[in-house]
Amino acid sequence: EPMELKPETKAFGRVLDAAPLATLLAEIQTAQSSLNATAKEFERLKSLGENASPRSLETAESMMKRDQAALESAQARLLASWGKPLTSRADLATLTRSLLTQEAALVRVDLPAGETLPSEPRAVRIALLTGDASPREAELLGTAPTTDPQAQGQAFLALIRDHAPPSGTTLAAWLVTDGAAQRGFRLPRTAVVQYESGLFVFVQTGDTKFERKRIETAKSQRDGVFVTGGVAADDRVVMTGAQQLLSEELKGAGGE
Repeated sequence: EPMELKPETKAFGRVLDAAPLATLLAEIQTAQSSLNATAKEFERLKSLGENASPRSLETAESMMKRDQAALESAQARLLASWGKPLTSRADLATLTRSLLTQEAALVRVDLPAGETLPSEPRAVRIALLTGDASPREAELLGTAPTTDPQAQGQAFLALIRDHAPPSGTTLAAWLVTDGAAQRGFRLPRTAVVQYESGLFVFVQTGDTKFERKRIETAKSQRDGVFVTGGVAADDRVVMTGAQQLLSEELKGAGGE
C-alpha cells in the first residue's frame, strides 16, 4: 500500500517521576493560603487607621511580604524545573493527579548528542524499547527546561494519556518535523527479512520464482512497516514465508 511518511528523527525518552512536581504544587498551594491569610490581616489592621498600633501593622506587613516571597520562590522553582509549556496549563493540578495514579505519564525526550532538529517538532511517536508494541502518538508539550548532563542535546516533554508506563521506563521516540514527506509503501512486518547488514523483501517474478530485493529503509508503524527503495507499486511482494525463502536461497548458495 503506497503511503507517505513525514520527516522524523529518532530519539530516546524516559518516564519522569511526578512526585517532585506534586510536592512543588502542594508547596505553592500552602504558600498561597498563608499569603491570603496574612494579606487579609494586614488589610484589616490597615483599615483601622490610627486605632491599629504601628508595631502590629509593621508585623502584619512583614508576614505578608514573607509569604509573598515564599510563594514567588516556589513558583520560580516550578517553572525552572518543569518548564512553561507544562506549568502554564490550566489543568496542571488534575494532570498531576493522573500522573501520580499512572493514568498518564510525563516523558522527557532527548535527542542523541550532536543532533539537532531543522525545525520545531510538530508531533512525537513513542514506543517501549522492549516487546513488539507499535509506536503510538503522544501529546507533545514543548521544549524541556533543562539539558541532560550526558546527552547535552535538545530535549522535549511529551504526555502519554493511556496505558502509561511507570516512572523510570526507557522509551524510543520519533520526533516529526516539517519538510517534504518521504514516499514509500506499507508492508506487513513478516514481509521484511534481514540478511547480514541489509533489509530485504522477496518479489514474485514467475509462477515459482522469487527475487530478493534490498530496501533502503524500514520504519516500524502501528499497522506494519514503512519501506522505501527496492519495490514498485506493481510488485508482488511475499507477505508470508519470506524467511523460508531466504533459508532456501542460502541453502542453494551453500550457506548455513
